[in-house]
This record gives sequence, C-alpha cells and structure tokens, in this order.
Amino acid sequence: MNDFDYESINREISIHSNLDHNNIIKFYKNYETNSEIKIVLEYADTDLKNIMKKERLTENKCKNITKNVINGLKYLHDKDIIEKVAE
Repeated sequence: MNDFDYESINREISIHSNLDHNNIIKFYKNYETNSEIKIVLEYADTDLKNIMKKERLTENKCKNITKNVINGLKYLHDKDIIEKVAE
C-alpha cells in the first residue's frame, strides 16, 4: 500500500467513524495488519440491486427508499462531507 492509499483510507476511516445516521451504515472499528487495514462495519443483509431483483417495487416502497437515500445524503451535506451540486 502506498502512502497516498494509506492517507486516503485513514481519512475515510476518520470521516466514517464520526457519522451517526439511520441511513448510513455504521462504522464499528478498524485495525491494521502488516499489509492491510481492516474495517468493521454494520452488517447490511441486502442492497437496492438485490431488492429490485427479488420484487417489483411499489410506488410507496420507491418513495420510502428514495426518502431514506435523500435523508442520508442531506446528513452528509449538513456535516460538510459532500457538497451540494449546482442546481
């Protein structure tokens, strides 16, 4: 792992370890070996792609998923982690 990768990963760990929102996977801990950085996150048993493969989404389910994604993005924006895109 080069220095750039190491610094980028540590910056991501620092950011993620300070997040606390229902719509963002929780960071639990990290640890290093001689050649790797291990990151322990909350278990996610599925993702949107798998949900869409399993079932046809109703309008209400789509609205709920979209609302949750937007709430997570708003949280990240409010914490100055992501920037607002030009309208």
